[in-house]
Amino acid sequence: MKSILGFVPASGRGARMKGELVIKELLPVLIPDKKFPILLFENSLSTMRKAGINNVICTINERKPDLMKYLNLFSKKYQMSIAYVNQNVDSDEYGVPYSIYQASPFLYDHTVIMRFPDTIIMPENCVKSLLDFHYQKRSILTLGVFETDHPERLGPVDLSEIGEILEIQDKPRDPCANNTWNCVIWEDAFLDVIAELVIASKSEKGRKRELVLLDAFKKCLDKKLPVYGMKINSGVCIDISTVNDFVQLWKITQ
Repeated sequence: MKSILGFVPASGRGARMKGELVIKELLPVLIPDKKFPILLFENSLSTMRKAGINNVICTINERKPDLMKYLNLFSKKYQMSIAYVNQNVDSDEYGVPYSIYQASPFLYDHTVIMRFPDTIIMPENCVKSLLDFHYQKRSILTLGVFETDHPERLGPVDLSEIGEILEIQDKPRDPCANNTWNCVIWEDAFLDVIAELVIASKSEKGRKRELVLLDAFKKCLDKKLPVYGMKINSGVCIDISTVNDFVQLWKITQ
């Protein structure tokens, strides 16, 4: 069995937070089962830690030295090892697939678990359950699937009875399900798909285009690769994309 790496894409510009001085990952949040507020990024690492993952690759940009500082403090406190890959966010190449591609030399030959630093998922032990499911299915790509009241804002997934992914959508007007994906586990074949997409995008000179993970997911389905999703029973997924999401989270927990 290959060793496991955590991956956190933290090089985003946070444009939807309406202010360059805001580093979204460092916003304090209050979530159930916690006596005190935590910093938003902590949930991504805590869920990995609960799954026994102590080695993490993080993409970051030069505008976030404070985030690196707090990531280092967290890793020291909990005896995790975090390595950083710098990403230039001032280029025309942006989107999570570019982050994965940038870090891919360090990700190959591992089973990789990706958590976003600006989302909260609960229960914290759900990553361990998702990893067990991934191995059981011998999947090359596995998505954690959470119920939500607003799938039209997120990424709903249509699953078969045995967890095969039939369809994935991105912010659809007519959602296929009242859920959304979050937390991703992959094997090397998925990195090959990411490389195909990024290299093809780089060849389109003069075109600014954001690559999204949905592009890679759909390509995996087109290739008929073993791709699965697991519903997280009693799971919660909170995506902090905008200032309003952050405000609503505080209202919920008051």
